[in-house]
Amino acid sequence: MTPARRCSLVLLGVILLASPGFAQYAEIPWPLPSGARSFFGFNAQEPIRAATQIGRRLFIGGRFTDLGAPTGGAAVVDTLGVLRPEAFPVVGGEVSQVANDGIGGWFLAGTFTSVGGRPIAGFARVAPERTVDERFRLVLNGAIRRLAVAHGRVYLIGDFTSVNGAARQGLAAIEASTGRLTAWGAGFDPQGPSLTALAASSIGVYVAGPRGLYPYGDRIWGFDAANGRVLFEQNSNWVGALAASSARVYVGGAGYQRPLWAIDPLTGLETAWQPDMQFLLQSGTYGDYTSINSMLLDGGRLYFGGRFLSTTGRQNLTAVDATTGERVPWRPVASGIPMGLARVGPYVALIHSGGISGGALQVIDTSAGATIPFTPGVIGGIAAVAAAPEGVVLGGGFSGGGSVPRSRLASVDLDTRALEPWTSAMVFTDPDEQIAELATDGSWLIARAEGTYGQFPVRVAKIDPATGAVAAERTFQAGLGAMHVAGGEIVVGVSSMGVGTSLGVITIADWSYRALPATFTGDGGLSLAVDGNTIYVSGQFTAVNGQSRIGLAAFELTTGALLPWQPTVDARPAVVRAAAGRVWIGGVFTRVGGQRRRGLAELDGVTGAVLPWNPDVLGVSEGGFSSGGIRDLAIGPDGHLYAAIGSPFPFTSNAVSGRPTVGGQATGFTVAFSIATGQRLPWTPARAGLLAVLPDCLVTFGGCLPRSPAPPTGLQVAQANGTTTLSWTLPASSARTGVRLEVSATEGLPPLLSLDLAANQTSFTATAPPGHYAVRVRALEGIVASTPTADVTFSAGPPVPGAPRDATVVTDGPRVTFRWQPPSTGTPQQYLLEGGTSEGRADLGALPLPGSATSFTFDGPVAMYWTRVVAVNGGVRSGPSRELLVETRPRQNCSALPPTGLTASVSGRVVSFSWTPGADGSDSPPTLIAGSAPGASAIYLEMPAYATSFSIAAPPGTYYARLAGGCFAQATSNEVMVVVP
Repeated sequence: MTPARRCSLVLLGVILLASPGFAQYAEIPWPLPSGARSFFGFNAQEPIRAATQIGRRLFIGGRFTDLGAPTGGAAVVDTLGVLRPEAFPVVGGEVSQVANDGIGGWFLAGTFTSVGGRPIAGFARVAPERTVDERFRLVLNGAIRRLAVAHGRVYLIGDFTSVNGAARQGLAAIEASTGRLTAWGAGFDPQGPSLTALAASSIGVYVAGPRGLYPYGDRIWGFDAANGRVLFEQNSNWVGALAASSARVYVGGAGYQRPLWAIDPLTGLETAWQPDMQFLLQSGTYGDYTSINSMLLDGGRLYFGGRFLSTTGRQNLTAVDATTGERVPWRPVASGIPMGLARVGPYVALIHSGGISGGALQVIDTSAGATIPFTPGVIGGIAAVAAAPEGVVLGGGFSGGGSVPRSRLASVDLDTRALEPWTSAMVFTDPDEQIAELATDGSWLIARAEGTYGQFPVRVAKIDPATGAVAAERTFQAGLGAMHVAGGEIVVGVSSMGVGTSLGVITIADWSYRALPATFTGDGGLSLAVDGNTIYVSGQFTAVNGQSRIGLAAFELTTGALLPWQPTVDARPAVVRAAAGRVWIGGVFTRVGGQRRRGLAELDGVTGAVLPWNPDVLGVSEGGFSSGGIRDLAIGPDGHLYAAIGSPFPFTSNAVSGRPTVGGQATGFTVAFSIATGQRLPWTPARAGLLAVLPDCLVTFGGCLPRSPAPPTGLQVAQANGTTTLSWTLPASSARTGVRLEVSATEGLPPLLSLDLAANQTSFTATAPPGHYAVRVRALEGIVASTPTADVTFSAGPPVPGAPRDATVVTDGPRVTFRWQPPSTGTPQQYLLEGGTSEGRADLGALPLPGSATSFTFDGPVAMYWTRVVAVNGGVRSGPSRELLVETRPRQNCSALPPTGLTASVSGRVVSFSWTPGADGSDSPPTLIAGSAPGASAIYLEMPAYATSFSIAAPPGTYYARLAGGCFAQATSNEVMVVVP
């Protein structure tokens, strides 16, 4: 063993013994300055691509020419377009929807993972005071596409199938005042891809989405605003946008000459309403089409935008009278294809496609349609807009705004988080040249600059970190696949097109260069690691110096001699790292040395043998980098191994549905493993990317995860006399400012409630509502939170009852009778009879029954579904009874005689019907048939069994109604005319 390697081993051993068993970086990043550059007249967003630390300074590099104040994915901009960076909590990630809550705050939706330094993902409420309302925490298994605020609720549609553990098939509603999930919409299942359009009126909620297995069209559903009952389901062509009033639902879609129409809000049937204009055929790259994809119903007008041209010269954006369809004198000129419309004060705010980094904003007055000069000071694409007292709240893919000149390099004070005045003297003449890598030997800042996508020539520079002066520079007329700084030298991999790749060494002190006798056959894309006197290389090569080496090789640093180290891997590794005689490789492989290793493995640095270290990285290696391969690795100063999973691009979506799996659990895109055991550490950072792992900062795309405080230990729970006491131990720390207690409904889920306690508090006592809880605590240093303690679970309230026994079901036509025996332990206060479309699901609802009941009979729908009985005591649920399959059929003694004496009365907008059942005494429910003309059959509503009256809200109009007997009887009652004013 060489002295250098022995020293490395000793140092690593010291780190492993001294470091605690947790990751040392926070989970919520503080944002770095946002990069930008001018490109074809646009101030395009540019991510930070490299970072390193010298002292208490963080040096960052990229392709930017300017840097802006960090904001995250939402920001307040005043009426002059000036960014107010302190006026809104920092949102970690993209915001796709912003809506005013009606009382001065805002609802946000998107792919963000934190708000205001709190782990809040996908949905949030910001209060008028600009604080995060922590009651509004949703745990969804997919993204939210649209939201609407009405009827005291927030309606959500999207890709999710579960909200807070309850089944919700792409549609959910929460209380706008409390954030609690409601039962509204439970049981609805579009049985297809996600819903894409949403609108609400005073009487209904309307959604649209693809037809599932049926191509070339969408479906539109209407729901009763009061109870969520489905009013109608209608097939349609493609739907791009919806807008709704109590009189009609406006549908914008695609179709030559007819992309906009209206349907009845109760029946979904098409109305006679149409806009007073004709649309012309559009010619485009993807064929001839006309489409409407955004609408705004406001002030008696229907504003709509998309891709269209009318015979009157209206193009892409216009407005008509919402009642008559007549054109209004409003003739704006849209700067791009409208993707979203919102009313902001006296203006219509238009989000249109255009720009390099996504949507842009245009503000138009509502009188003549003139564009108001307004340039929002954010860097990047805008996706949503809402009114604010200062001006507007913007949401999007941006992360900052403003502009301070900085060319490719800048420095940030790690203590104040402020951008320093430091600038580099390095000259960049190519607008596409970027800083691709930064490193340091402790004294000098080492920068690697290259063209976009690794194009050559490539430069390596030695820069004075105090003055920014360039002390030395070397240019390679070839690609530079990687560099590694160690022991006063820079090891580089030089790739020449059509020739192969070789290795070289730059001595930092005198900047001399020596080539090593190593020539690679195959593609470049090298990754380098240096451990003592050995260079380890991974890449897309097949041979070195004429000898077979498939993706992995090792060399002696001083001579460049090829070493016999030759592990076998079934897919060439993407990255290699080494320390103390151990080598870690990452990629999309599944076997190393004939042993099962999924994307991550540890090798002996001398023999190449596969070591027992084997983290559970299930799913990481399936299907290549885009679906979760190990793209990058770094050994942290704490001795842990950090891994970046998935695409190397910063704009890759972090939707929950696409997350990789580690240790059998969904995780983030950056994970940490113990080098000693291979165990994944309890650290789930709320940001993707792994640009640099530094002593005081783990740099991700656009953020810095600062060094976190040591966490509490020994969390315990004790219960007595109806109260619960949590206690824990705190490590000694003068920097600690608080302790955060987090409460979830289930282990591993984000908190539904968090409480910030005093810095030295070691216990908390409270009376918890009945239920099951998982709790954890963190230490705080300012807004930086430690990693959490392991979850501790407990139940509060009465003892959990046993499951109901001997459950059975008997059907007689549509009549269903359930019977069961009480549980063998516990006395239930009530039972829940749950129904679902498959075993274990309760998506059809839950019926509460008295705790004394042991049977229940009702007339159900003619259908097949699964049921079970659950005992409940003080809010605590038992396990379920056996699953019961229910299959009902129509009655055999259905009435052929219709009801008689049908009458109708109108009070306001509510129509009330009453009747006498058919004379044969059958109890089969009749059907209400109604239309807009005598004998018309536009509406079919089955009445409740045994009912003799029924009421329903209706829009203004004249209707003709009658009742048919049960089981599709042909005869009907007398017909009545109903006039709703």
